[in-house]
Amino acid sequence: MMARMGLKWYSLVLALVAIMALTLVAPVAAVPATYAHIDNWGWSGSPLISPFTNPTDVAVNSSGYVYVADKGSPSILLFDPAGNYQTEFGAALSVNPAGGIAVNSSGYVYVADHDEQEIRIYDPSGNYLGESTSGPYSTDVGGVAVNASGYLYVEDNVIGNILRFDPSGNYLSAFGSTPYDATLDLMDVAVNSSGYAYAIDEGAPHYPVLIYDSMGTYV
Repeated sequence: MMARMGLKWYSLVLALVAIMALTLVAPVAAVPATYAHIDNWGWSGSPLISPFTNPTDVAVNSSGYVYVADKGSPSILLFDPAGNYQTEFGAALSVNPAGGIAVNSSGYVYVADHDEQEIRIYDPSGNYLGESTSGPYSTDVGGVAVNASGYLYVEDNVIGNILRFDPSGNYLSAFGSTPYDATLDLMDVAVNSSGYAYAIDEGAPHYPVLIYDSMGTYV
Protein backbone atom coordinates (compact mmCIF):
# COMPACT_ATOMS: atom_id res chain seq x y z
CA MET A 1 0.00 0.00 0.00
CA MET A 2 2.75 2.46 0.97
CA ALA A 3 4.71 1.47 -2.12
CA ARG A 4 1.72 2.21 -4.35
CA MET A 5 1.22 5.65 -2.67
CA GLY A 6 4.89 6.44 -3.17
CA LEU A 7 4.59 5.52 -6.83
CA LYS A 8 1.54 7.76 -7.21
CA TRP A 9 3.36 10.71 -5.67
CA TYR A 10 6.34 10.07 -7.92
CA SER A 11 4.07 9.94 -10.96
CA LEU A 12 2.36 13.17 -9.85
CA VAL A 13 5.69 14.95 -9.51
CA LEU A 14 6.72 13.83 -12.99
CA ALA A 15 3.42 15.08 -14.39
CA LEU A 16 3.85 18.48 -12.75
CA VAL A 17 7.39 18.75 -14.12
CA ALA A 18 6.12 17.95 -17.60
CA ILE A 19 3.37 20.59 -17.34
CA MET A 20 5.87 23.21 -16.18
CA ALA A 21 8.18 22.32 -19.06
CA LEU A 22 5.33 22.92 -21.50
CA THR A 23 4.23 26.21 -19.96
CA LEU A 24 7.70 27.74 -19.55
CA VAL A 25 8.43 29.09 -22.99
CA ALA A 26 12.07 29.68 -23.82
CA PRO A 27 12.98 33.22 -24.90
CA VAL A 28 12.57 33.63 -28.61
CA ALA A 29 15.60 35.05 -30.35
CA ALA A 30 14.97 38.40 -32.02
CA VAL A 31 14.45 38.05 -35.73
CA PRO A 32 16.82 40.35 -37.62
CA ALA A 33 15.01 43.04 -39.55
CA THR A 34 15.07 42.58 -43.29
CA TYR A 35 15.40 45.50 -45.65
CA ALA A 36 14.58 45.60 -49.31
CA HIS A 37 16.36 47.85 -51.75
CA ILE A 38 13.79 50.27 -53.16
CA ASP A 39 15.50 52.78 -55.38
CA ASN A 40 18.66 54.68 -56.26
CA TRP A 41 18.57 58.44 -55.94
CA GLY A 42 20.60 60.94 -57.87
CA TRP A 43 20.86 59.17 -61.20
CA SER A 44 19.32 60.72 -64.32
CA GLY A 45 19.69 60.92 -68.08
CA SER A 46 20.82 58.36 -70.62
CA PRO A 47 23.44 57.20 -70.02
CA LEU A 48 22.87 57.58 -66.32
CA ILE A 49 24.77 60.45 -64.73
CA SER A 50 25.05 61.09 -61.00
CA PRO A 51 25.16 64.66 -59.66
CA PHE A 52 27.34 63.49 -56.79
CA THR A 53 31.09 63.84 -56.76
CA ASN A 54 31.96 62.90 -53.19
CA PRO A 55 28.88 62.83 -50.93
CA THR A 56 29.72 62.94 -47.24
CA ASP A 57 26.46 63.21 -45.29
CA VAL A 58 22.68 63.30 -45.64
CA ALA A 59 19.79 64.86 -43.72
CA VAL A 60 16.00 64.83 -44.07
CA ASN A 61 13.61 67.64 -43.12
CA SER A 62 10.14 67.28 -41.60
CA SER A 63 8.52 67.22 -45.06
CA GLY A 64 10.70 64.38 -46.30
CA TYR A 65 13.02 66.46 -48.48
CA VAL A 66 16.56 65.11 -48.58
CA TYR A 67 19.74 67.20 -48.34
CA VAL A 68 23.05 65.68 -49.45
CA ALA A 69 26.37 67.31 -48.58
CA ASP A 70 28.72 66.77 -51.52
CA LYS A 71 32.36 67.52 -50.74
CA GLY A 72 33.42 67.28 -54.36
CA SER A 73 30.95 69.81 -55.84
CA PRO A 74 31.17 71.47 -53.30
CA SER A 75 27.42 71.94 -52.76
CA ILE A 76 24.35 70.89 -50.86
CA LEU A 77 22.03 68.97 -53.19
CA LEU A 78 18.29 68.91 -52.52
CA PHE A 79 15.88 66.11 -53.52
CA ASP A 80 12.12 65.84 -53.03
CA PRO A 81 10.63 62.88 -51.08
CA ALA A 82 10.40 60.87 -54.32
CA GLY A 83 14.12 61.34 -55.01
CA ASN A 84 13.78 63.93 -57.76
CA TYR A 85 16.61 66.44 -57.93
CA GLN A 86 15.40 69.95 -57.04
CA THR A 87 18.33 72.31 -56.68
CA GLU A 88 21.68 72.83 -55.03
CA PHE A 89 23.26 75.60 -53.00
CA GLY A 90 26.49 76.50 -51.24
CA ALA A 91 28.86 76.36 -54.22
CA ALA A 92 29.02 80.15 -54.58
CA LEU A 93 30.51 80.35 -51.09
CA SER A 94 32.91 77.48 -51.76
CA VAL A 95 31.43 75.50 -48.88
CA ASN A 96 33.41 72.36 -48.19
CA PRO A 97 31.02 70.08 -46.30
CA ALA A 98 33.58 67.47 -45.42
CA GLY A 99 31.73 67.04 -42.15
CA GLY A 100 28.05 66.76 -41.48
CA ILE A 101 24.74 68.37 -42.32
CA ALA A 102 21.58 68.80 -40.24
CA VAL A 103 18.13 70.32 -40.70
CA ASN A 104 16.03 71.71 -37.85
CA SER A 105 12.25 71.52 -37.46
CA SER A 106 11.83 74.85 -39.31
CA GLY A 107 13.84 73.69 -42.31
CA TYR A 108 17.03 75.64 -41.60
CA VAL A 109 20.14 73.84 -42.79
CA TYR A 110 23.41 73.63 -40.85
CA VAL A 111 26.58 72.56 -42.65
CA ALA A 112 29.98 71.84 -41.11
CA ASP A 113 32.59 73.52 -43.31
CA HIS A 114 35.85 71.66 -42.86
CA ASP A 115 38.12 74.21 -44.56
CA GLU A 116 36.76 77.30 -42.85
CA GLN A 117 36.25 75.55 -39.48
CA GLU A 118 32.76 76.93 -39.07
CA ILE A 119 29.09 76.00 -39.24
CA ARG A 120 27.27 77.61 -42.17
CA ILE A 121 23.56 78.30 -41.88
CA TYR A 122 20.99 78.37 -44.72
CA ASP A 123 17.27 79.11 -44.73
CA PRO A 124 14.78 76.54 -46.11
CA SER A 125 15.23 78.00 -49.62
CA GLY A 126 19.00 77.57 -49.53
CA ASN A 127 19.83 81.24 -48.95
CA TYR A 128 23.00 81.75 -46.97
CA LEU A 129 22.35 83.42 -43.61
CA GLY A 130 25.73 83.39 -41.89
CA GLU A 131 28.06 81.20 -39.92
CA SER A 132 28.88 80.28 -36.38
CA THR A 133 32.57 80.70 -35.62
CA SER A 134 32.40 81.23 -31.88
CA GLY A 135 33.18 77.65 -30.95
CA PRO A 136 36.62 76.26 -30.11
CA TYR A 137 36.88 74.47 -33.46
CA SER A 138 39.94 72.51 -34.44
CA THR A 139 40.85 71.60 -38.01
CA ASP A 140 38.41 68.70 -38.26
CA VAL A 141 34.79 69.72 -37.77
CA GLY A 142 32.71 66.60 -38.34
CA GLY A 143 29.15 65.51 -37.64
CA VAL A 144 26.31 67.94 -37.00
CA ALA A 145 22.98 67.34 -35.27
CA VAL A 146 20.13 69.56 -34.08
CA ASN A 147 17.56 68.72 -31.41
CA ALA A 148 13.84 69.52 -31.29
CA SER A 149 14.51 72.84 -29.52
CA GLY A 150 17.00 74.00 -32.15
CA TYR A 151 20.17 73.44 -30.13
CA LEU A 152 23.07 72.46 -32.33
CA TYR A 153 25.64 69.74 -31.62
CA VAL A 154 28.91 69.62 -33.56
CA GLU A 155 31.41 66.77 -33.39
CA ASP A 156 35.06 67.81 -33.49
CA ASN A 157 37.29 64.85 -34.20
CA VAL A 158 40.62 66.44 -33.29
CA ILE A 159 39.80 67.79 -29.85
CA GLY A 160 37.50 64.82 -29.20
CA ASN A 161 34.55 66.89 -28.07
CA ILE A 162 30.95 67.61 -28.96
CA LEU A 163 30.34 71.35 -29.11
CA ARG A 164 26.93 72.68 -28.11
CA PHE A 165 25.30 75.86 -29.49
CA ASP A 166 22.02 77.63 -28.86
CA PRO A 167 19.49 78.14 -31.70
CA SER A 168 21.13 81.49 -32.56
CA GLY A 169 24.53 79.86 -33.05
CA ASN A 170 26.10 81.04 -29.79
CA TYR A 171 28.60 78.62 -28.30
CA LEU A 172 27.48 77.17 -24.95
CA SER A 173 29.72 74.31 -23.88
CA ALA A 174 31.77 71.30 -24.90
CA PHE A 175 31.64 67.74 -23.65
CA GLY A 176 32.90 64.34 -24.68
CA SER A 177 34.98 62.64 -22.01
CA THR A 178 33.96 59.46 -20.19
CA PRO A 179 34.97 58.06 -16.78
CA TYR A 180 37.26 55.69 -18.67
CA ASP A 181 38.83 57.96 -21.25
CA ALA A 182 39.41 61.70 -21.14
CA THR A 183 40.52 61.91 -24.78
CA LEU A 184 38.18 60.50 -27.41
CA ASP A 185 38.36 59.95 -31.15
CA LEU A 186 34.76 60.76 -32.00
CA MET A 187 33.00 60.09 -35.27
CA ASP A 188 29.66 61.76 -36.02
CA VAL A 189 26.88 62.74 -33.60
CA ALA A 190 23.12 62.28 -33.39
CA VAL A 191 20.51 63.73 -31.01
CA ASN A 192 17.13 62.30 -30.03
CA SER A 193 13.91 64.16 -29.18
CA SER A 194 14.88 64.34 -25.49
CA GLY A 195 18.21 65.99 -26.23
CA TYR A 196 20.39 62.95 -25.57
CA ALA A 197 23.50 62.94 -27.75
CA TYR A 198 25.02 59.82 -29.29
CA ALA A 199 28.54 59.63 -30.70
CA ILE A 200 30.80 56.86 -31.94
CA ASP A 201 34.28 56.56 -30.44
CA GLU A 202 36.32 55.16 -33.33
CA GLY A 203 39.46 55.22 -31.22
CA ALA A 204 38.16 52.62 -28.78
CA PRO A 205 37.89 48.84 -29.35
CA HIS A 206 34.64 47.75 -31.02
CA TYR A 207 33.64 51.36 -31.80
CA PRO A 208 31.31 51.94 -28.82
CA VAL A 209 28.39 54.37 -28.99
CA LEU A 210 28.70 56.97 -26.23
CA ILE A 211 25.55 58.49 -24.73
CA TYR A 212 25.26 61.90 -23.07
CA ASP A 213 22.23 63.60 -21.55
CA SER A 214 20.96 67.01 -22.66
CA MET A 215 23.52 68.76 -20.46
CA GLY A 216 26.48 66.76 -21.77
CA THR A 217 26.83 64.38 -18.82
CA TYR A 218 28.05 60.92 -19.75
CA VAL A 219 25.31 58.36 -19.23
